[in-house]
Amino acid sequence: MQGGVGFGLGLVAAPVLTMMQPSLMPGAIQVVNASLPLFTLAVEWRRVEWRALGWAVLGRLPGSAVGALIVVYVSAQALGVFVGAMVLVAVALTARAVAIPRTGATVTGAGFVSGITGTATGIGGPPIALVFQGAKGPQVRATLAVFFCFSALQSLGVLWAVGHLPVRALVAGGCWCRS
Repeated sequence: MQGGVGFGLGLVAAPVLTMMQPSLMPGAIQVVNASLPLFTLAVEWRRVEWRALGWAVLGRLPGSAVGALIVVYVSAQALGVFVGAMVLVAVALTARAVAIPRTGATVTGAGFVSGITGTATGIGGPPIALVFQGAKGPQVRATLAVFFCFSALQSLGVLWAVGHLPVRALVAGGCWCRS
């Protein structure tokens, strides 16, 4: 999924990692989220829709702060439930193929929700992918690749700042990137 449309890693890897080793989440998945989009960008960087990307980042910044509060104040068990809920919501929205117009407001809103869910669970793709679903493949992949790389680095910084980024999560994410 990740290679074909530019998103999807979190829908599979985040729940599995949360079940196997919840203490590594969401840091480990964010390391992978920061690395994999670089392969897409190596090929399709010319297709980035910069204006929409700016709106998405504008929403993502405050959303990440809310996501950090969730990580700090919510138990690991509740966070695991949140990860599962995000996967179910993402699948439901994808199955229904809800058409959302791509405007500054919708992209900013999707960026905000992505900031919350991405920072708290490592699954930030569905909200932003939903507003880009009508775009052409190369444009979607390139724009989301930049957004996801930036988003993951931002989430890693926020998680570090609030003391929820153990070194073992960085190592696990780095090892996963190498495999």
